[in-house]
Amino acid sequence: MMALKLKVSKEALKKGWILTKANNNPKLIEKGLGKKARAYYYFTYGNDRGYMAFSEYKSGVKVTVSVAGSDDKQDWKENIDARLDGIGRHKGFREPAKIIWEDIIVPHVNAWRNVKSIEFFGHSRGGAICLGMMELAADVPKNYPWGNNIMGITYGAPMYGDERWSIRVGSVSKGFLRVENEYDPVPKVPLTKWGYVKECDQFKIKQPWFWKILPIRSHLWYGLTIKTCVSKKEIEKFNNR
Repeated sequence: MMALKLKVSKEALKKGWILTKANNNPKLIEKGLGKKARAYYYFTYGNDRGYMAFSEYKSGVKVTVSVAGSDDKQDWKENIDARLDGIGRHKGFREPAKIIWEDIIVPHVNAWRNVKSIEFFGHSRGGAICLGMMELAADVPKNYPWGNNIMGITYGAPMYGDERWSIRVGSVSKGFLRVENEYDPVPKVPLTKWGYVKECDQFKIKQPWFWKILPIRSHLWYGLTIKTCVSKKEIEKFNNR
């Protein structure tokens, strides 16, 4: 469904994971983005939290948006509301994605001149919210310089919508990648029999058998599995797909 198939490297996967963990930690943002990161804005909406970072290059400004996962009970109520709305989106994720995008992200982006691209990173529920924001970015007029320059990576994110939604988000994104640990249960829900689909390229990390009895760790420890379970051969196979 993607307009462009992203190529990956082990280093890029590790940096993306670092950026999902960088909330309220400028050192981690700089570790992931380098010294080009000039400004950071931290935000919260209910129990959802994240940040924006603005990096300046000769070609223009790149905006990085990251949303963290949440295990709050109220958020789980929204997660469980897996009904699809009229245009194929998860009702429980749709509302926070819309509010964070319209009330927080867009005003800050519009305050900066020469924004050329936006990239999204998110883990778990935060990844699902990023998926929703990518779709909302599709409604931005194409005369915006970043309107067709959107990409992102999620780690252990649940599915967000059906095939109709997948086509819409695929039409606007420069590239999007799901990173999934083999024994992480979260990317397997909501169920495909309810109409949900995996909406983008997937990089699946094969894990040793003992991870099967550690599903929670499999969901939380992407940094460790990227470091120990991802081989150069698997990277090459994915990039040559």
